Order: sequence, then structure tokens, then C-alpha cells
Amino acid sequence: MKVLTKEELEILLKVETSVEFANQIIKRNQGLLDFLNTLPATKEEIDEWDDDCSFRHVEHFGCPHCHYEKGVFECEKCVWQKANPVSLEKFFCCAITFGGITHEFITSFEYVYLSYSADKEKIIGTVPDDELEYDDYFQELEDCKTFVKGHIEWAKEVIKRAKKNE
Repeated sequence: MKVLTKEELEILLKVETSVEFANQIIKRNQGLLDFLNTLPATKEEIDEWDDDCSFRHVEHFGCPHCHYEKGVFECEKCVWQKANPVSLEKFFCCAITFGGITHEFITSFEYVYLSYSADKEKIIGTVPDDELEYDDYFQELEDCKTFVKGHIEWAKEVIKRAKKNE
């Protein structure tokens, strides 16, 4: 099932992305998606979850587009400027939507925190023990999956178009 809108894909394809970068993006995001798919996604699965309700997963791929060196982001060199939907001065990548979800949005979640950076990606969170919080947790989990799937879909389209143009 596609998660990107036609408009989102058009914006994403403005970002200069090599096949090598696209493959890295797929590998990074597939690992994240695989982990997200291990988290409980129903009330019944939460009930079966072990006593330690916290989770943590780190991938060490990083964003191939990011210009980060010695603790400084050099956003003025960033190719994401071409896809910048708002007038940001830095961190253009954080405002790009994947299935309607931005990085800025998913890093504000309470239960499932997903973060991308120059050198790693991480998912940290807790499964709520109060049933009143389950709906929020389920929504955050689905939003993170959508965001990750959107990256995979975009990267596959980059590869498809590159092969078509060979």
C-alpha cells in the first residue's frame, strides 16, 4: 500500500538522491520498520508484552544527505532545501512529509520516539500500561510506520527512475 501522495513524491524527487543513497535509505528504513513491526499493535499484544514496557532500537546508517561535521550542521549545503515546503533557515529535512508525517512531528511523540540524524536513527519508547493511553500509543506507532514506509517508497522510486533512464 502506497503511503506517499503524488504531491509528496514530486517534492521528494526534487532532492538529489543517487541510487547508492537510495539503497542506504531503504536498508536503514527497512531495519526501522522491522523493529516497529515487533512492537505490540493491539490490546491483546500489549497484554502479552513482558513486564519491561520500555524499548530501544538504534541503527547506525545516518542520513546520506546530511552535512554534519564536528558537531555542526551545515544546512546551507543541504539538498533538502529544494524540497523545503516552508521557509526554514535550518533543518529543511524536518519539515518534509512522508505520508503526511514530518520528522518534527514524530520526534514529539510520548510513547514511540523515532529520530533520524546524520549518523544514526533511533526508536525509543514505552508501551503504556494504562488502557486509556493505548489509542495514543497505537496512533504514534502507525504514524512512525507511515513515515518509515514513505522513505522506502521514495527511495524505491528513485531507483526505478534511475534504471528507466539508463
